[in-house]
Amino acid sequence: MCDEVSVLDGRQGLSFFPPLWSAEARQDLSATSRRAVPMAELHGVSCDSCLQLDGTDPGFLGVA
Repeated sequence: MCDEVSVLDGRQGLSFFPPLWSAEARQDLSATSRRAVPMAELHGVSCDSCLQLDGTDPGFLGVA
C-alpha cells in the first residue's frame, strides 16, 4: 500500500470498496478495490456515511 500512497498528491486520497469498516473488507483486505480520488470526494462520502449511519453531521473536518 505504501506504493499506492506515495504517488498521491495532497489533494488526493485512496477510496476503498467495500469500505474498510465493512465485514467484507475485514474478511479479505487484499480483495478490496482501491483508487485515487480527490479528497473532497472522500470527505463527502464520509459525511454521507455519518449522516446515514447515525444522523450526525461531522462538519468540515469531523466532530471534535
